[in-house]
Amino acid sequence: MSQPDSDEDGDILSALPDCLLHIIMSFLPARQAVQTCLLSRRWRDLWRSMPCLDIDGDKFMSTTAASSSSFHSATASTSTPMVNWVKMENFTTNMLFTHNAQSLDRFRLNLPDHMRITGHPDDVERQAKRWILRGFRYQPKEIQIAIGTISDSIFRTKLPFLGATSARRLKRMQLSGLALGKLFGDCIRSWCPVLESMELKNCNIDFNEIVSDTIKSLAIVDCHGCHPQVDLVERKTLAVKAPNLTSLFLRYKALGYRVIFVDQMDSLVEASICQTCWHMILFHDDLYVDVLGRLLNVENLNLSCSPPPEVEPSPNISINVPTFHKMNTLRFHQCDLGRNLHILRSFLKNAPNLEKIILENCKIPDNLGKRKRKARVNKRRPSKRKGVIISDSQDSKLIRITYRDGDIKNLIELLLDNRRKLESNTIVITKF
Repeated sequence: MSQPDSDEDGDILSALPDCLLHIIMSFLPARQAVQTCLLSRRWRDLWRSMPCLDIDGDKFMSTTAASSSSFHSATASTSTPMVNWVKMENFTTNMLFTHNAQSLDRFRLNLPDHMRITGHPDDVERQAKRWILRGFRYQPKEIQIAIGTISDSIFRTKLPFLGATSARRLKRMQLSGLALGKLFGDCIRSWCPVLESMELKNCNIDFNEIVSDTIKSLAIVDCHGCHPQVDLVERKTLAVKAPNLTSLFLRYKALGYRVIFVDQMDSLVEASICQTCWHMILFHDDLYVDVLGRLLNVENLNLSCSPPPEVEPSPNISINVPTFHKMNTLRFHQCDLGRNLHILRSFLKNAPNLEKIILENCKIPDNLGKRKRKARVNKRRPSKRKGVIISDSQDSKLIRITYRDGDIKNLIELLLDNRRKLESNTIVITKF
């Protein structure tokens, strides 16, 4: 460890040992961390051995107009901030290939999409792969790679093939905007022995499985298959075998994509499932049946949907909701709860230990005709229905309802009579 210089009178910070200065520098983007070499001789080479590298393309904004490229002048808005590729390329290459740390605690690489790069260079993808491989060479404990993508484009930079030792220390991995090839699943299974957290966002997925006994947190967000036209006919299926999973987040955006689980996941504490493709929202869809059937041990379940307003309400048909013996909190966000709340009823009947239900802007189709409405929600007084209490709330968008165990019928009737309020309020239901 280098010793502090004694000629920095009054410079308390420079008197700290390298390990503490490296911790301080780890909070800085890489470009600012390198600039600390100008502070004094003490700081001149500290950046070369710091354990965290955070390379952010947004730190290399161009001072020239987007019109410097005929391509950009025709396609990019003049108000869009542009990135100076030459500056970023020179800095990133020099930083990564002159860094002399044996390993890294964290490596982060954030690159803009091609539309935000001045000059629109042809070697962006080639350099991105080169930098990614170099970052993995330092065997980081945590890696975050995000490459900007153009809206509605299926093009993604392909994650290069990793060496057998590149991920042996990796505990946390976040990948965004990448194309993950057929061998990515093999890499996770064979070369990531201590991986605990993985997030895949807006990625093209061409592999078929995630197998890991160490992963505890998994998020798959807005991903899709690499062959959209084929996936429309035959759904791309990703099998997950992670028996020790404690946290799960799934958000489906593209058509024809599904995730299935091999294990029951006995340690699962929280699971969130969101769908933005309207025709996949219905709870009787095979996708939901397959996923819910593997979440039997979850304690907190969040279900979210975002259907467009013109979508027809779901029919009043039976659904197969499994029994959730451990679930104590259930949250619906923007969900169609079915005619007569049959979806909510099914969950209430099949979750014996459920303590709290949260309904946020949910929909109940108006199919009751001229049925007389009664027992409107009045937050200033208790409900007259036996076993149901409506609590006072100062927040006009929040309604709290408490019901007695066994009084599901009265609760459902109260919600049906006030179904319009469910669409514009947050309803918190607690069992006592």
